Amino acid sequence: MWRLLCLAAMSAVTPLCALTAELEKDGVGRVLKASVETQHYRLTIDGSRGARVMSLTDKALGQDIVRADDSGLGGLFEDRPHFANLLYLGDVVEQTGQRLVVRFGVTHTDGLKLAKTYEFREEQPWFRVSYAIENPTQLPFRLWVRNFATPGGGDLTEADHAYLHQQGTLHDLAVPGGYYPALTGPWMAYLDTEKRSGFFVRCDFDLLEQFYFWSQSRVTPTFEWIYRAVPAGQKTSTSLLFGLISGLGRVGNVTPEGIPTEAEPAAVERPSAPQFAAIAGWKPLEELYEPDRTELFRGFLLITSGVSAPAPRLRALETDLGLQETDAVPLELFGLAESSTVRATVRGLPASAVRLQVETDGWLADGTEATVERGKSRRLWLKLSSADLGPGEYAGEMELSSGKGPALTVPIAVKVWNARLPERPLIGTQWYAFVPTLSSYDLDEVARKRFIVYLDNLRQLRCDNLDWAVVPHQTVPHLRVRGSGETLAEWGQAHPDATVEQLPDLNWSYYDLWFEEPVKRGMTRFVAHVPSGNNWREAAVINAVFPGREVDPNSEEGWAVMLWYYRQLREYATAKGFQSFWAKLDDEIPAEHIPTWLAAARRYKAAGYRPFTTNTGGICRSERLLNEMNQESEAWQVALCLSRDFRDLTTKAAVYEPRRETLEVEWGPYTNGGAEKTWCVREPLLVGERNYEQLDEVEIRANGQALEFRGGSPWGNQEDGVFFLLGPHVYLRLPDGSDPNQAEIEISYRRRTLQPSDTPAVALEPTDEVWYYGGGKYSQPYEAARAYPWRAVAWKMRGYGYWTYLWWNGEDILVKLDPATNALTLSAAWEGLRDGNEDADYFLLAQEALRVRRDPAGLARLRAVFGEDDRAVLPMGEQRSEIYAWDDFVQPTYARYNAAKRLALRVLAVSQR
Repeated sequence: MWRLLCLAAMSAVTPLCALTAELEKDGVGRVLKASVETQHYRLTIDGSRGARVMSLTDKALGQDIVRADDSGLGGLFEDRPHFANLLYLGDVVEQTGQRLVVRFGVTHTDGLKLAKTYEFREEQPWFRVSYAIENPTQLPFRLWVRNFATPGGGDLTEADHAYLHQQGTLHDLAVPGGYYPALTGPWMAYLDTEKRSGFFVRCDFDLLEQFYFWSQSRVTPTFEWIYRAVPAGQKTSTSLLFGLISGLGRVGNVTPEGIPTEAEPAAVERPSAPQFAAIAGWKPLEELYEPDRTELFRGFLLITSGVSAPAPRLRALETDLGLQETDAVPLELFGLAESSTVRATVRGLPASAVRLQVETDGWLADGTEATVERGKSRRLWLKLSSADLGPGEYAGEMELSSGKGPALTVPIAVKVWNARLPERPLIGTQWYAFVPTLSSYDLDEVARKRFIVYLDNLRQLRCDNLDWAVVPHQTVPHLRVRGSGETLAEWGQAHPDATVEQLPDLNWSYYDLWFEEPVKRGMTRFVAHVPSGNNWREAAVINAVFPGREVDPNSEEGWAVMLWYYRQLREYATAKGFQSFWAKLDDEIPAEHIPTWLAAARRYKAAGYRPFTTNTGGICRSERLLNEMNQESEAWQVALCLSRDFRDLTTKAAVYEPRRETLEVEWGPYTNGGAEKTWCVREPLLVGERNYEQLDEVEIRANGQALEFRGGSPWGNQEDGVFFLLGPHVYLRLPDGSDPNQAEIEISYRRRTLQPSDTPAVALEPTDEVWYYGGGKYSQPYEAARAYPWRAVAWKMRGYGYWTYLWWNGEDILVKLDPATNALTLSAAWEGLRDGNEDADYFLLAQEALRVRRDPAGLARLRAVFGEDDRAVLPMGEQRSEIYAWDDFVQPTYARYNAAKRLALRVLAVSQR
């Protein structure tokens, strides 16, 4: 039997086993949370977390199989991309002792509507989830459901196998990863083959397109499925079964009735066509644009890129350039006919100044024709270059023709200013373009050519930074002793009694490509990625110079060897022309790691490096923690979502009101990740007058005894006497592991109010550099990418970090290399970053020119490009996501960016005469 059934005694009144449900409702009776229990499972649904199942205990297993975190991560049925953490409100459709049906609904700000209905039955080890999707927007909507759960509970292991039917074959996946389309069965099962326990999903085979697995984290792996897109103006519905499995050694099939079997199906299943219905009253974009007869006959519109639809028509193009510069101008076509092939022709401008390209899936290629379909957009790109132009105004026009009706003619105005970009970039950029990724550790001719291609491209992005993310054990075979030519290992064998003081000077010449070529291109900022604790990678260096000795990599002797290694690296790089040396020490550390970080920072400073790290989480919101890090940190890279918090504390004074109170709250058990004796507030605590964004120095006491604060997540916590803060939620484990509901819990904190001042709460040293960081890839829109350097200018920061230029997976990339020709294909995002970096350098030059001219009024006018209303050239407003809030540009367009750039060029045209 694949599941133990409840032995029910027949009764005229009610069966022995009955489904129970505790429903938490708001003031008008709508369900906010639901706790459901049957003979097979116990689960909770949280409407404030996107109506996700945040826990599910398999009674036969005795484990909660769901991985979830009250900070917002995890659960089952996370509805992506828009709805993961929105508030869903529920209604009870039916409730008996044998069946419960609860319907949760939500509407996104863009009008998308989603209804998620849960149906639970007492006698079944599965439950049904039905989706109703209404898409009143003007773009297709694709629902992507993400789930965090592990068969058998606990971390993912090699015993956990996923099963699915693809291309007519049953797949048994020990560590599943990636996308699984071409399904010949609408089901997936995940089984702990040792415990013979797990779960399955069986979807209706109409809207389902593919499954996806992410297993890189054994703690928080995901299984997901992606539905086919719901067209604009259409609605549809679909459903699935989620069920528990017991007693099977493998899964060969899941029947439509929700019964998993070891036997495979007799025949493959084929998907049926999804059923869509029109939404009453919906109008397509082509109707909302109200095209005239000429436009309809022509079959397309030219609209402003980067703003919400229906966007204004683009009537004219204006571009401002400095000398020897190129700008990428987006031209967004919108289709009015079933299919229109639009041909672009530019007249009146010198041929050398014009290049036309077509965008496909984020990538640009030379071309003059683009096919656009009804109700969809497609981008052409006009590249304008001043390389062969002198200062002056140039006029031309672009003709866009579909071969039907009169062509659309758009005037083009190009102004070339007598201003020039500086040879060395002024805005700082860290692309996380690691030298081994750009080439390889084995520097053969193929790797060398590839490296040069990438470096030249980074130079076009005005990169001034070399990311030395080079693991030490990889370098050991290629390091030689200066003068003798011995390898490092040979030297160690020949000097068995050597001390650290006797270690030789190193010759890094095998890697001269990595040193010499960046310097030739002005990349003289050397950033070594280093750890605060040494491990087996560093042990390879230590073992090479001290063979046969047992040296703990984290002992003083081990550290002495590694600091010798990094000094040798810095000295060699200095000789090759690098001018500043930085140590990116760890990544996004928790608060309790700060003392360890500081100790390591002092070590690297002694070796000649300036330490920093990427900062996120509570550190950026705490005066005390920032001041603690400020002892040694010489640069700050702050997450975009925490940029405002950090800037407030480092530019404003803080006034504090100390508070202390006894908490009268309910605590619930927290067991995610195997956490034991750990509890969480059942309702958000740090809200209202004690909002977590305004608190500092939070302390928790239990029966008068102080608990120790721990950063990061309480996931898997096994430590007594600690507490965690994640947004408005508090987690804790008492010193004796007891129930906090039976203890007196006190909280004390300082409530912070900020005000402008010349003495900020956190006074950074004048030599400290402040950066922020975010990320994207080739699919990031041009306008979003161009915002990165402009933010740094608006916030008066040194620069920005960007994840990532090139990563191993072929997805997180900005440029695409053809290995046969070494030619690069550029993305629209790359163009946005390049144009934005040039904008930022112009702006910084103009600021400096106005300071030199002692023109505070002119400087104020220049800075007025940033503002909080639409009258500003680049208006900014608050953006929020989960527990974060920051300032950002509001729908910036090419025209807005160009107008801001023009103000800087006008200043420079006078100053650079």
